[in-house]
Amino acid sequence: VDGELNGRIGGQGSLSLVPNNTLVINGNNTYRGITMVSGRFVQLNSPTSLGHDADGTVFDNGYRGGATELNASPTEPLLLQDDSRLRLNVQLPRLPSFDSTATGSTVEVNVPSQYSRLIDLIGGALEINADTTLGEVVLRRGGALKVADGAQATMAVSELEIRGGTLEGNVTGLRRIHKIGPDAGEIRSFSGFDGRILVDQGILVLSNVTGPGSVSDAGGTAARSSSRGTVELTKARGSAIRVESEVDLDIALNNAHGINNGGAISGPGTIRGRVDLGDVGAYVGGPYAT
Repeated sequence: VDGELNGRIGGQGSLSLVPNNTLVINGNNTYRGITMVSGRFVQLNSPTSLGHDADGTVFDNGYRGGATELNASPTEPLLLQDDSRLRLNVQLPRLPSFDSTATGSTVEVNVPSQYSRLIDLIGGALEINADTTLGEVVLRRGGALKVADGAQATMAVSELEIRGGTLEGNVTGLRRIHKIGPDAGEIRSFSGFDGRILVDQGILVLSNVTGPGSVSDAGGTAARSSSRGTVELTKARGSAIRVESEVDLDIALNNAHGINNGGAISGPGTIRGRVDLGDVGAYVGGPYAT
Protein backbone atom coordinates (compact mmCIF):
# COMPACT_ATOMS: atom_id res chain seq x y z
CA VAL A 1 0.00 0.00 0.00
CA ASP A 2 1.33 3.42 -0.97
CA GLY A 3 -0.18 6.82 -0.20
CA GLU A 4 -1.50 8.48 2.98
CA LEU A 5 -3.62 7.01 5.79
CA ASN A 6 -5.61 9.52 7.85
CA GLY A 7 -8.32 7.33 9.37
CA ARG A 8 -8.23 5.10 12.46
CA ILE A 9 -7.18 1.45 12.32
CA GLY A 10 -8.67 -0.62 15.16
CA GLY A 11 -9.32 -4.21 16.16
CA GLN A 12 -7.17 -7.22 17.06
CA GLY A 13 -4.28 -8.67 15.03
CA SER A 14 -0.87 -7.80 13.70
CA LEU A 15 -0.35 -5.27 10.90
CA SER A 16 2.27 -5.31 8.14
CA LEU A 17 3.25 -2.08 6.39
CA VAL A 18 4.84 -2.93 3.02
CA PRO A 19 4.70 0.04 0.62
CA ASN A 20 6.46 -0.23 -2.73
CA ASN A 21 7.33 3.45 -2.51
CA THR A 22 6.02 5.76 0.25
CA LEU A 23 3.39 5.35 2.95
CA VAL A 24 2.48 8.22 5.31
CA ILE A 25 0.42 7.45 8.43
CA ASN A 26 -1.29 10.35 10.21
CA GLY A 27 -4.09 8.56 12.07
CA ASN A 28 -4.54 7.75 15.77
CA ASN A 29 -4.70 3.95 15.61
CA THR A 30 -5.94 1.63 18.36
CA TYR A 31 -5.38 -1.88 16.97
CA ARG A 32 -3.82 -4.51 19.24
CA GLY A 33 -0.99 -6.60 17.78
CA ILE A 34 2.60 -6.48 16.59
CA THR A 35 3.39 -4.12 13.71
CA MET A 36 5.86 -5.19 10.99
CA VAL A 37 7.40 -2.42 8.86
CA SER A 38 9.14 -3.76 5.77
CA GLY A 39 8.34 -1.28 3.01
CA ARG A 40 10.60 1.10 1.16
CA PHE A 41 9.76 4.37 2.94
CA VAL A 42 7.32 4.87 5.83
CA GLN A 43 6.60 8.18 7.58
CA LEU A 44 4.87 8.12 10.98
CA ASN A 45 3.28 11.41 12.03
CA SER A 46 1.15 10.35 15.01
CA PRO A 47 2.21 8.95 18.42
CA THR A 48 -0.30 6.12 17.83
CA SER A 49 0.53 5.47 14.17
CA LEU A 50 1.73 2.01 15.26
CA GLY A 51 -1.36 1.09 17.28
CA HIS A 52 -1.57 0.22 20.97
CA ASP A 53 1.69 0.79 22.81
CA ALA A 54 1.80 -2.62 24.53
CA ASP A 55 2.61 -4.75 21.49
CA GLY A 56 5.73 -3.35 19.86
CA THR A 57 6.96 -2.82 16.29
CA VAL A 58 9.63 -4.63 14.26
CA PHE A 59 11.42 -2.80 11.41
CA ASP A 60 12.82 -4.87 8.57
CA ASN A 61 12.77 -2.53 5.58
CA GLY A 62 16.48 -2.38 4.83
CA TYR A 63 16.47 -5.00 2.10
CA ARG A 64 14.51 -2.52 -0.04
CA GLY A 65 16.99 0.26 0.65
CA GLY A 66 14.35 2.20 2.54
CA ALA A 67 13.87 3.92 5.87
CA THR A 68 11.24 4.76 8.46
CA GLU A 69 10.88 8.35 9.61
CA LEU A 70 9.39 9.15 13.02
CA ASN A 71 7.95 12.64 13.35
CA ALA A 72 5.96 11.74 16.48
CA SER A 73 6.94 9.74 19.53
CA PRO A 74 5.40 6.29 20.06
CA THR A 75 5.80 4.84 23.55
CA GLU A 76 5.97 1.17 22.54
CA PRO A 77 9.21 -0.85 22.20
CA LEU A 78 10.85 -0.70 18.76
CA LEU A 79 13.15 -3.40 17.35
CA LEU A 80 15.38 -3.17 14.26
CA GLN A 81 16.33 -6.20 12.18
CA ASP A 82 18.85 -6.51 9.31
CA ASP A 83 19.79 -3.34 7.39
CA SER A 84 16.90 -1.23 8.63
CA ARG A 85 17.17 2.55 9.04
CA LEU A 86 15.10 4.52 11.53
CA ARG A 87 15.21 8.34 11.45
CA LEU A 88 14.25 9.96 14.74
CA ASN A 89 13.02 13.51 14.15
CA VAL A 90 11.62 13.58 17.69
CA GLN A 91 12.91 12.37 21.05
CA LEU A 92 11.54 8.97 22.08
CA PRO A 93 10.98 7.72 25.66
CA ARG A 94 13.75 5.18 24.96
CA LEU A 95 15.95 4.33 22.02
CA PRO A 96 15.01 1.44 19.74
CA SER A 97 16.94 -1.80 20.21
CA PHE A 98 18.74 -4.00 17.69
CA ASP A 99 18.04 -7.67 17.12
CA SER A 100 21.04 -9.56 18.54
CA THR A 101 21.54 -11.40 15.23
CA ALA A 102 21.00 -8.36 12.99
CA THR A 103 23.66 -6.50 11.02
CA GLY A 104 23.77 -3.18 9.21
CA SER A 105 20.88 -1.41 10.93
CA THR A 106 21.02 2.29 11.84
CA VAL A 107 19.15 4.62 14.17
CA GLU A 108 19.61 8.33 13.36
CA VAL A 109 19.12 10.88 16.15
CA ASN A 110 18.30 14.06 14.22
CA VAL A 111 17.09 16.39 17.01
CA PRO A 112 18.68 17.38 20.35
CA SER A 113 17.85 14.53 22.73
CA GLN A 114 18.64 12.89 26.04
CA TYR A 115 18.65 9.13 26.66
CA SER A 116 19.62 7.97 30.13
CA ARG A 117 19.00 4.20 29.92
CA LEU A 118 21.65 1.63 29.07
CA ILE A 119 22.41 1.66 25.32
CA ASP A 120 23.60 -1.76 24.15
CA LEU A 121 24.75 -1.53 20.54
CA ILE A 122 25.20 -4.87 18.78
CA GLY A 123 25.06 -5.33 15.02
CA GLY A 124 23.82 -1.79 14.40
CA ALA A 125 24.85 1.87 14.52
CA LEU A 126 23.59 4.82 16.53
CA GLU A 127 24.24 7.95 14.45
CA ILE A 128 24.17 11.22 16.39
CA ASN A 129 23.33 14.13 14.05
CA ALA A 130 22.29 16.63 16.76
CA ASP A 131 23.65 17.37 20.24
CA THR A 132 22.63 14.46 22.47
CA THR A 133 23.24 13.32 26.05
CA LEU A 134 23.69 9.57 26.54
CA GLY A 135 23.84 7.36 29.59
CA GLU A 136 25.77 4.10 29.82
CA VAL A 137 26.90 2.74 26.43
CA VAL A 138 28.21 -0.72 25.55
CA LEU A 139 29.55 -1.45 22.07
CA ARG A 140 29.50 -5.06 20.91
CA ARG A 141 30.30 -6.98 17.73
CA GLY A 142 29.26 -4.92 14.71
CA GLY A 143 27.90 -2.08 16.84
CA ALA A 144 28.86 1.56 16.40
CA LEU A 145 28.39 4.95 18.02
CA LYS A 146 28.99 7.58 15.35
CA VAL A 147 28.79 11.32 15.90
CA ALA A 148 28.45 13.47 12.78
CA ASP A 149 30.56 16.56 12.13
CA GLY A 150 28.97 19.55 13.86
CA ALA A 151 27.17 17.41 16.45
CA GLN A 152 28.25 16.32 19.93
CA ALA A 153 27.45 13.38 22.15
CA THR A 154 27.83 14.08 25.88
CA MET A 155 28.20 11.08 28.15
CA ALA A 156 26.41 11.27 31.49
CA VAL A 157 28.40 8.20 32.58
CA SER A 158 32.17 8.66 32.46
CA GLU A 159 33.03 5.11 31.31
CA LEU A 160 32.27 3.44 28.00
CA GLU A 161 32.72 -0.28 27.34
CA ILE A 162 33.92 -1.62 23.99
CA ARG A 163 33.38 -5.36 23.55
CA GLY A 164 33.65 -4.91 19.78
CA GLY A 165 32.53 -2.34 17.20
CA THR A 166 33.40 1.30 16.57
CA LEU A 167 33.44 4.60 18.45
CA GLU A 168 33.67 7.58 16.11
CA GLY A 169 33.33 11.36 16.38
CA ASN A 170 32.99 14.08 18.99
CA VAL A 171 32.14 12.43 22.32
CA THR A 172 32.69 14.37 25.55
CA GLY A 173 32.44 13.46 29.23
CA LEU A 174 34.39 10.21 29.00
CA ARG A 175 37.19 9.56 31.47
CA ARG A 176 37.71 5.87 30.76
CA ILE A 177 37.18 3.55 27.79
CA HIS A 178 37.42 -0.15 28.57
CA LYS A 179 38.16 -2.64 25.74
CA ILE A 180 37.25 -6.17 26.78
CA GLY A 181 36.34 -9.38 24.95
CA PRO A 182 37.97 -11.00 21.92
CA ASP A 183 36.12 -9.09 19.17
CA ALA A 184 38.05 -6.25 17.53
CA GLY A 185 37.23 -2.68 18.54
CA GLU A 186 38.03 0.63 16.87
CA ILE A 187 38.23 4.29 17.94
CA ARG A 188 38.51 6.85 15.15
CA SER A 189 38.15 10.58 14.54
CA PHE A 190 38.05 11.03 18.30
CA SER A 191 39.35 14.37 19.55
CA GLY A 192 39.82 16.13 22.87
CA PHE A 193 40.37 12.97 24.91
CA ASP A 194 42.59 13.12 28.00
CA GLY A 195 41.33 10.09 29.92
CA ARG A 196 42.41 6.42 29.99
CA ILE A 197 41.83 3.64 27.49
CA LEU A 198 42.34 0.20 29.04
CA VAL A 199 42.78 -2.76 26.69
CA ASP A 200 42.17 -6.05 28.51
CA GLN A 201 41.52 -8.39 25.59
CA GLY A 202 41.44 -8.41 21.77
CA ILE A 203 42.74 -5.80 19.37
CA LEU A 204 41.93 -2.09 19.54
CA VAL A 205 42.43 -0.08 16.35
CA LEU A 206 43.18 3.64 16.79
CA SER A 207 42.83 6.19 14.01
CA ASN A 208 43.04 9.97 14.40
CA VAL A 209 42.72 10.06 18.19
CA THR A 210 43.93 13.31 19.75
CA GLY A 211 44.07 15.13 23.08
CA PRO A 212 42.33 18.41 23.98
CA GLY A 213 45.33 20.57 23.08
CA SER A 214 46.04 19.06 19.65
CA VAL A 215 46.37 21.40 16.70
CA SER A 216 47.27 20.73 13.09
CA ASP A 217 50.02 22.37 11.09
CA ALA A 218 49.58 23.66 7.53
CA GLY A 219 50.09 20.17 6.18
CA GLY A 220 47.33 18.71 8.33
CA THR A 221 49.72 16.90 10.68
CA ALA A 222 48.70 16.91 14.34
CA ALA A 223 51.09 18.72 16.67
CA ARG A 224 51.74 17.64 20.24
CA SER A 225 48.83 18.01 22.65
CA SER A 226 49.20 20.28 25.67
CA SER A 227 47.60 17.38 27.57
CA ARG A 228 46.79 13.92 26.36
CA GLY A 229 45.15 10.69 27.34
CA THR A 230 46.69 7.26 27.71
CA VAL A 231 46.09 3.82 26.26
CA GLU A 232 47.31 0.88 28.30
CA LEU A 233 47.59 -2.85 27.75
CA THR A 234 46.59 -4.35 31.06
CA LYS A 235 47.76 -7.93 30.47
CA ALA A 236 50.98 -9.46 29.14
CA ARG A 237 49.12 -11.55 26.54
CA GLY A 238 45.83 -11.57 24.70
CA SER A 239 45.55 -7.92 23.65
CA ALA A 240 47.15 -5.57 21.12
CA ILE A 241 46.96 -2.05 19.66
CA ARG A 242 46.84 -1.23 15.96
CA VAL A 243 47.72 2.40 15.02
CA GLU A 244 46.19 3.28 11.63
CA SER A 245 46.87 7.04 11.48
CA GLU A 246 47.72 9.99 13.73
CA VAL A 247 47.37 9.11 17.42
CA ASP A 248 48.22 11.69 20.08
CA LEU A 249 48.13 9.47 23.17
CA ASP A 250 50.71 8.19 25.62
CA ILE A 251 50.91 4.42 25.25
CA ALA A 252 51.86 1.99 28.01
CA LEU A 253 52.59 -1.52 26.74
CA ASN A 254 53.47 -2.86 30.20
CA ASN A 255 55.78 -5.65 29.00
CA ALA A 256 53.02 -7.09 26.78
CA HIS A 257 53.65 -9.67 24.06
CA GLY A 258 50.37 -9.20 22.20
CA ILE A 259 47.97 -11.83 20.89
CA ASN A 260 49.72 -15.23 20.61
CA ASN A 261 53.02 -13.37 21.10
CA GLY A 262 52.36 -11.57 17.80
CA GLY A 263 53.27 -8.06 18.95
CA ALA A 264 51.71 -5.62 21.37
CA ILE A 265 51.55 -2.70 18.92
CA SER A 266 51.67 -2.41 15.12
CA GLY A 267 50.37 -0.36 12.21
CA PRO A 268 51.38 2.34 9.72
CA GLY A 269 50.22 5.34 11.79
CA THR A 270 52.18 8.00 13.65
CA ILE A 271 52.28 8.12 17.46
CA ARG A 272 52.76 11.65 18.85
CA GLY A 273 52.83 10.61 22.48
CA ARG A 274 55.26 8.65 24.62
CA VAL A 275 55.50 4.86 24.30
CA ASP A 276 56.48 2.99 27.46
CA LEU A 277 57.55 -0.60 26.79
CA GLY A 278 57.62 -1.53 30.48
CA ASP A 279 60.51 -2.35 32.78
CA VAL A 280 61.31 -5.60 30.93
CA GLY A 281 60.26 -4.70 27.38
CA ALA A 282 57.37 -5.42 25.01
CA TYR A 283 57.00 -7.06 21.61
CA VAL A 284 56.55 -4.40 18.89
CA GLY A 285 55.15 -5.11 15.41
CA GLY A 286 53.43 -8.25 14.24
CA PRO A 287 50.74 -9.68 11.98
CA TYR A 288 47.64 -8.48 13.83
CA ALA A 289 46.62 -5.75 11.39
CA THR A 290 42.87 -6.22 11.68
